[in-house]
Amino acid sequence: MLRRTLTRLFPPRPVVATREDLEDFLRTRAAFVSQKAMYEYCRARAGVMWDKLMLEEAFVAELERGRWQAFAAALSDLAVVAELVLRQHSRDGAHVPVLAASAARVLAGEPRLRAWGVDAAAVEAEIRLRLAEAAANPPRKVYQISERAGGRIFALLPIHPSVRRAAEAMVVNSVRFLMIRAYEELAAAKRGLAAAMMQGR
Repeated sequence: MLRRTLTRLFPPRPVVATREDLEDFLRTRAAFVSQKAMYEYCRARAGVMWDKLMLEEAFVAELERGRWQAFAAALSDLAVVAELVLRQHSRDGAHVPVLAASAARVLAGEPRLRAWGVDAAAVEAEIRLRLAEAAANPPRKVYQISERAGGRIFALLPIHPSVRRAAEAMVVNSVRFLMIRAYEELAAAKRGLAAAMMQGR
């Protein structure tokens, strides 16, 4: 019981020692950021009507579509956030193609993206371009990078614009906080990943 409680309060840091670990990190954190940001706001906004709202097929379908669109937006930002960590242990931008390839494999591993209107090829191209631009310029703050996904996720909320208009800053800041948390997790595990990348694993 005590061990379970401590694990919930202080979850173990992720192990990121291989490229496969990096892909798993990008996949799980993108899913976490997108779902938490969308579901938390919608649930709070619906209040006691949440259970009834989840019985409405149109709402559930729009929420699911938004979730996968948000996943792609979060993945794009997370790849750039990961670049902040790995650039410190990379020579001549060697980390950029590794990150781009990892993000591409994450996209390829989610066949449901296309079913919900996500153009995986366009997202992959966007990530490659953003990584190249990031590596060629001074590092930006995580909260600046994640403002992009925050804005996209807010626009995807299946709540009428007239109702959610005042909540944009709250949603964007929520995404920023989740991205900073992901950055801190990856930064704590960076040495193993950097070593694996340099060894060409």
